Amino acid sequence: MILSEIINVIIEFARDHQILAIFIVFILAFGESLAFISLLLPATLILLGLGALIGDNGLPFLPIWLAAACGAF
Repeated sequence: MILSEIINVIIEFARDHQILAIFIVFILAFGESLAFISLLLPATLILLGLGALIGDNGLPFLPIWLAAACGAF
């Protein structure tokens, strides 16, 4: 499985399971804030894709924003 397929799978999973998107964003932001894990995890691209879903698919902005902020903190 190549990187673009992994990114697409995660974004499609978040599109299908909108309530779990909050948890996914929290984990990705947390992983991106750690020095070594951020080298292995393509969280930036996935977070950008999930950000596009906020406007496109009707994901709620405020809970996802709070999850990203708490995960990064």
